[in-house]
Amino acid sequence: MKNLRYFVLLALLGLGAFSCKEDTADEGELVFLTSMEDQVLVLVNEHRATLGLTALEDNSVVKNQARIHSRNMADGSVSFGHNGFEARVEVITGSVEGVQGAGENVALGPTTAAEAVETWLKSDGHRANIEGDYTLSGIGIVEDDASNLLFTHIFIKLN
Repeated sequence: MKNLRYFVLLALLGLGAFSCKEDTADEGELVFLTSMEDQVLVLVNEHRATLGLTALEDNSVVKNQARIHSRNMADGSVSFGHNGFEARVEVITGSVEGVQGAGENVALGPTTAAEAVETWLKSDGHRANIEGDYTLSGIGIVEDDASNLLFTHIFIKLN
């Protein structure tokens, strides 16, 4: 069942076409994780608003790269962290005009959007990204085989 979830996620991300039968539990989990991604952005933007900062705009290209990174960490293709960050930014730069800067937060283990954002806000480096001079946002959350959630939040500054 876990492999089916990844195939469905890949198909949704446009990375390949797979012929498989989706069951409602897998579909429900995808909807849940997508909703959690949306919640992270809402919470981040609420925090930014308290500081008079502009809201980050969700971007599908950035989100796709965040989901790919979370999936790669979940399946062990890359270790937990920021490995490959420059390559993700390069892909984004190739599709989004005017990229001037980027940042990234990752998390392993929070079970809710609020926990992830609270954890990031307690860390100076992560907080700096959340409060940074960024315009676009992409959040990807994937569950690994041990039912841990892996979060990637990519921030993009446009000129």
